[in-house]
Amino acid sequence: MSLSRETRSGRTFGDWTGPYITPGDPNLNVAELLKQAIRAQDELSPPDDLFSLSPLSSPQSSSSNSPDPASASLLDTSDYEEPEELDLTNQFTPDSLIPTPDPLDASLNLAGGMEECQSSDALDAKARRKRRNKTKSKANRKRQRTEKKRKPSRLYGGSQVREEVKKKYRAVVEPMYLSHQMKLAPHVKTAYTGRNREKHVMKTFTLEELVGEDSRYKMKLFAWDGKTPTGLVDQEGRMFGLLAGHPTDSKWDKLAIWAANCLEEARLRCCASPQACHGRRGEFTTLRDGVSHGGGQTHPKNLSNTIVNEEVLAWLNSQECFQRLAGFVSSVFATTAPELHAHYEKHLGALHEHDPSLKPSFPSTVFTATTYNLGPQTVCYPHLDFANLAFGWCSITALGSFDPKKGGHLVLWECGLVIEFPPGATVLIPSALVHHSNTPIAPLERRFSFTQYSAGALFRWVDHGFQKTEDYRDSLTPEALQELDEKNEKRWAYGLSLFPRLPSASTS
Repeated sequence: MSLSRETRSGRTFGDWTGPYITPGDPNLNVAELLKQAIRAQDELSPPDDLFSLSPLSSPQSSSSNSPDPASASLLDTSDYEEPEELDLTNQFTPDSLIPTPDPLDASLNLAGGMEECQSSDALDAKARRKRRNKTKSKANRKRQRTEKKRKPSRLYGGSQVREEVKKKYRAVVEPMYLSHQMKLAPHVKTAYTGRNREKHVMKTFTLEELVGEDSRYKMKLFAWDGKTPTGLVDQEGRMFGLLAGHPTDSKWDKLAIWAANCLEEARLRCCASPQACHGRRGEFTTLRDGVSHGGGQTHPKNLSNTIVNEEVLAWLNSQECFQRLAGFVSSVFATTAPELHAHYEKHLGALHEHDPSLKPSFPSTVFTATTYNLGPQTVCYPHLDFANLAFGWCSITALGSFDPKKGGHLVLWECGLVIEFPPGATVLIPSALVHHSNTPIAPLERRFSFTQYSAGALFRWVDHGFQKTEDYRDSLTPEALQELDEKNEKRWAYGLSLFPRLPSASTS
């Protein structure tokens, strides 16, 4: 039996002389099955408005004169254009790492009578490429016109928040007064980093061990909803940390799920070393990206990774869910602690201007480094990130699928505080000064985290004229050396002054 064959243009060519198989179902409709498959694939795509910008979350006000929390947006939407539909072909797969031949390429020598249709298919392919190139050129011109209309380039960190928006958000931050005294926190003499006082407690602590009358530690439990902005305030009214929450976007929960799925995929695709899976912070897989300094380095460097992990990190950094998270964190930072944020902008902006080869993970964040904690159960032991700037902040975003009432809590040991930490929520804490950990989650649950931070040694490098401390001190006169030592002694007090001040618990 022979069958004539047709090209997409309708031209017929050589008959099929190979084996002919009759389907078991005479009513089989391949075209209809293809349509069903396309519809099923479309349902896997995230909603078009998944990444729409939105205001931050806040509690309902009891006073009619209080600002509307829903209007306290920290993301400037004046120049924002709705993103196009997400293209699932950009998702990370092994095949995406290698070039594949164009099936429309008429130069492919396929067996069996293809000579007759090569010229026609080549013309079709050429026309399609021409249309694609024309569409791309039009999009490029539109983007260039948009860029020209926009404001001048932003400072390092990319956080430009309108003043009225800052005031509205600050007004809805609820203070939580603690007995902790930040001024007594241990740090190195120069206050560039925290002090390495790790106890190396390689275990986790359950909620029952930490809170309750019968618990060993009798800590305070704070049932945070993951939305309400809450400031951590010490005895002297110093806001040293922030439970930032997340934007009040109705799709934010879906975005958080999307981010968690990306981290699950990244864990399956990466090549993690044993040290990256069994570290001093816990038993989970990690990938780090961005700029680091310290630990024996002679100068700041981009964090190194294997070729495979570089591909995975580039894919993660390109995901809009993490780009939005990075921008949100930096905007909250600039809004609630503007003087501390300005300290980051000044020093780290100078660093990247001096050495353009240094590449932070995201242009929209003031932090220089990012860690993706890939789980599958990211539950940290009590630890310090003592190499971070002593009086600086580190952002932590919880992701995954777990019950925040039963596990995944954030434990701040020096504060005697256990905080419910729901998926999708973000906190900023002085991770170099306060030991922090998590409570365990259930066996079948998943927990990941997305953290951003900056090494204290980067600030020292900038202050010392982009050179090692020994070289810098050798270049100074005795008078300048004395002045430097005085600055070092005063840096801790200066760093504390950068935290926002609220009325103390005794005067509030």
